[in-house]
Amino acid sequence: MLLELPIISQIIALMPRDDTPSSVVVRDKGVFEFTEADPKEFAPAVIMTERIGNREPATVYWKEGDFWAYYTGGVPGVDADEAQIAKADAFKWHWFASVIAPENYLFSHFTSGTFGGFHSEVETIPKRDRIIENYRDLVVGRMQEMFADNVRIVDGALMLKVKEPAYGLYIRNGATKKAPMVECYPTQAAVSPKVSRGLNNGHLFSALDWDGLSDAARIFRKIAPAAAVSPDPPKMDILMPEAFTSEHLTYSARSLAFMAYRGMGARTIAERHMADYGLLYELFEHQANVPGIVDRLVDVMSRVVHLADLEDRLAWELFLERYDNAPISIAF
Repeated sequence: MLLELPIISQIIALMPRDDTPSSVVVRDKGVFEFTEADPKEFAPAVIMTERIGNREPATVYWKEGDFWAYYTGGVPGVDADEAQIAKADAFKWHWFASVIAPENYLFSHFTSGTFGGFHSEVETIPKRDRIIENYRDLVVGRMQEMFADNVRIVDGALMLKVKEPAYGLYIRNGATKKAPMVECYPTQAAVSPKVSRGLNNGHLFSALDWDGLSDAARIFRKIAPAAAVSPDPPKMDILMPEAFTSEHLTYSARSLAFMAYRGMGARTIAERHMADYGLLYELFEHQANVPGIVDRLVDVMSRVVHLADLEDRLAWELFLERYDNAPISIAF
């Protein structure tokens, strides 16, 4: 199936009344080929039984070694009726392109973390005789590769390859005049695209480890007695337990280090901590698959976590409880 979709790209161009070349992000469109598949190819693997926001409980599927979920408007994990392509307007397609990790297909020097989505301020394309270099073909090529690997059209609906469903535990500062300062939310984590590099999920636990999630919430009550802790979420309905293989301790360490790093960046970092501050970024952003990554994060965080926000310090203290009890094979 061929679909014309809105994209963004980049050009180097001479802007009006300016003889100095400028880098400009531009709107454009591209035609992409999508592979069609039969719904019978996808076996139901898990039912997400908790309603999160405006998302109803939905099924996540399994096919040839990967989880898949129907997708619409920025949200993987809906039913097929919601995910019909005919219902997808330009705004939803824009969200689609941003949620699947733009750093995977945008021009190589457009760094991850600087892209905030598709907004009205994106420029239109300058006149052809003002363009010095155009990255459109590079963008379209990378997007086509990503679509081929990660997207299927199933009976007119969009299906996306996703990461293993998991439970999440979020700790945030919700201070108001009437509420405690720290709030803890155990929940069924939102299903993430497999290609996403996002590190904003806090603590993650396997879908087979509801007891581990519950134990973590209980431990957090001891770590922060004044915190408000939400009730445990309902269990997911696991239909294919053999499909779940991931350990989530490494992701949790990287995610919590990222959130602590982000909070530290909002204030002045003393010179004596700058080397560790930079190393922390290198570890959680670029070394996810390096042996011993969890141990190295624990080592660096021990020297800088005191600079983090209260909720991030408490979240890390909870992580250390998990780390101390983890099998050696996970940490090393």
